[in-house]
Amino acid sequence: MAESAELVSAFGRLWPEGPWVGTRRGASGWDLVFGEADGALRAWPAEDSVTGRVLLIAAAAAHFADVLSDPPVLLEATQADLAGLLSWLAATETDAGVAERAREAVDAIDDGLASDAVVNLLNAYAKSLRPETTEQADPVDLLLDAYRTPVTPRSGAG
Repeated sequence: MAESAELVSAFGRLWPEGPWVGTRRGASGWDLVFGEADGALRAWPAEDSVTGRVLLIAAAAAHFADVLSDPPVLLEATQADLAGLLSWLAATETDAGVAERAREAVDAIDDGLASDAVVNLLNAYAKSLRPETTEQADPVDLLLDAYRTPVTPRSGAG
């Protein structure tokens, strides 16, 4: 069963003419997705995973840093898509400090701040999810690692 294109948005390609990275909005939240040339989608569930959430933030940061190749035109993410993703992340954070970091990034997007300011806030948000991290990982490297890692599909109810 194919997903509706209205629920999927692409941030950019991991390399020119390569797979694209983006999001898919579902009933329970957002997933990171990789899109192949043949139209196949591979999802990285993010709902209950710190790693999945960090990957969503990395994808947004890579988009704002303009370090990805152009996405498929018909699926290109809008500012509203990015704000919606980050609003969902903020609303579903269980730690108040982490949620505040997410809201700061949403506000920066809504206020139209410069891309580098948004990227800095996204990096601070990701770091708040993983405070034990001493270095900021490159968002494209994180996405490439995720693309190369097989993902176990979600089980049904449960």
